Amino acid sequence: MVYNPKDSVSALPSGLNTTSAQKVHDLTVAPNPATDKITVSYKTDAGKTVTLTLYDLNATKLKTVSSGKKEDIITFDVSGFASGCYFVVLSVDGQVKARKTCMVIR
Repeated sequence: MVYNPKDSVSALPSGLNTTSAQKVHDLTVAPNPATDKITVSYKTDAGKTVTLTLYDLNATKLKTVSSGKKEDIITFDVSGFASGCYFVVLSVDGQVKARKTCMVIR
């Protein structure tokens, strides 16, 4: 499933894509809840382009970071975000592989 940010919130990717040969071994978001930044780390066994995208509850794309690495740690600045729930979506070569929920508190 390829995520379209214009879809409703219920259409957000719902987890691991188990039909793919590519696997995400680790996707973590810390701290959770966060106040000023979140650190996202991942490990995957395949793929050329890994993309991490941060969405709000309205399915609005807030930030996107791409990496050519199979393993990486990326920090998102959330200091300007309102308190609430956000989604971190990991895609490998354009295919959604995992999603995590994080909270921002003020």
